[in-house]
This record gives sequence, structure tokens and C-alpha cells, in this order.
Amino acid sequence: MKEDGKAVSLLKKGCGIAGASVGSVVSALIEGAVVGPAGTAAGAAIAKACEFVIEDIAHRMLSSREQQKVGGVAALAIDGIRERLLWDSPRKDGFFKRKEDDQPSPGEEIFEGVLLAAKQEHERKKLEYIARFFTNLVFKTDFQPAEANHLLAIAETLTYQQFCILAVVANRDAFALRSEEWPERGVIPTDKLDLAHQAFYLYQRQFLVSIDPQQGQAGFVYNIARTLPIHCHLSPTGLRIVDILGLRDIPRVELDEVAGDL
Repeated sequence: MKEDGKAVSLLKKGCGIAGASVGSVVSALIEGAVVGPAGTAAGAAIAKACEFVIEDIAHRMLSSREQQKVGGVAALAIDGIRERLLWDSPRKDGFFKRKEDDQPSPGEEIFEGVLLAAKQEHERKKLEYIARFFTNLVFKTDFQPAEANHLLAIAETLTYQQFCILAVVANRDAFALRSEEWPERGVIPTDKLDLAHQAFYLYQRQFLVSIDPQQGQAGFVYNIARTLPIHCHLSPTGLRIVDILGLRDIPRVELDEVAGDL
């Protein structure tokens, strides 16, 4: 990567989002390796793939704010990979191997998708977890490219507050969740109505399921007024979303607020 090129300029525009990590990422890409143990083949392959994508997107027409978001997410994702390479091994299933006709590797395609998702994302708080999506994907061989593309598309449709709802349910034993139906014949208080609708949407998409311990089986919820957080569990797809985005790491103070209003 050229020190004075458009790709480096794009990464530097992400300082407001990625902070000090931008400098170390730029240095690593100029040297040609996303360093774990310095000079490893894996680090070089990851660096090359990321460089291809960043160079391509850097030559597209982006507004100033879009440059900040794309550069920031790219830097966060690559810095996360650099840190994790110090103690973990990346996938070795050809994720970053280009096809015979020199078409982009699966890793390049998904990294491009991640950066385009960042470009379109208006909720700044989601950007960190969009970056984590790619960082985690580099190390998780149980997430194949087809599923990863599907989960990325899902993540783009959810709000940050829905990220928080999923995280609360993933850590459900850590919170005192509501165990009784809404009073007054199920009328939801006005100040909790929006959150109730956002949670109900997750039930409708089958990312959440309700499990009544007396019945002992999972079921879907069709009445927003009858959602009981104490019975709420992640569906298999919901669990995959939480794992690949790293939603369990959302700050506890934000989850406490959501858990109290569910």
C-alpha cells in the first residue's frame, strides 16, 4: 500500500471512529502484513486482501462522512485482526484465496460488503459491531461465506437498540427481566411502546423465541402485548447474529437500560 495513496488517506479519515488504531493499521498495511507473529503468511494474505478492497473503495465517489465511516470500520476491523493474531490462528479454508480467474476471494467480497454496510449506516454505535463482524469472521471457520453474507444483510436491517435487545437475551441470566404481562389488559405504557415494537419485530423475524418453562417447548409470539422477557430466548439464527457481531460486548450500562424497559 502506498504511503501517499488514496487508500491510506481513506483510512486516516476514519480517525474519529477508530481513534489511535488507524496509525498502526496504516503502518501494517504499508509493510504488507497484518501482523501476528511478524511476517507470517496468514498476516500477509489478510493484509493483501484488505488492501485490494480498501484501494478499490477509495477510488469510488464517497462523501466526507462516508469516508469517515468506511475508513473507521476498515481500521477497527483490521486492528481487531492484528490483536487477535497475537493469540489465535485465522481460518485456513481458502477464505482469502483468489479464484483461478483472479476473481475476488470470499474474504475480499465480504470485506467489501462490510465497508459498503458502513457507508450506508446512519447509526454510529452500530459501526463498531459491523467491524467486529469481519474481525470475528476471519477466525471462525464455522461461518461459511454464504451464511456470512446472509447475516451481514440481516445486521444492516436492525437498529442498535435491537442489537442491545439481542445482547440482553444472550446474557439473560444477568438481568432481572419482566416476568408478568403488562397491566391494564395488556396495554403497553407509551414510554415503552417503541422498545416493545422493536422486540416484537425480532420475534417476527424469528431471531427470538418464547419458551414457557411449564410447557417446555419453544413457540413464536403473535401478540405484542403478551411478550414476556423472562421467557425470551435466542433462536439459532439469533445466536449466530450475536456471536458474529460480538454483541455480548455491548457496554453493560446500555444493556441495563434496555433490560429495564423490556
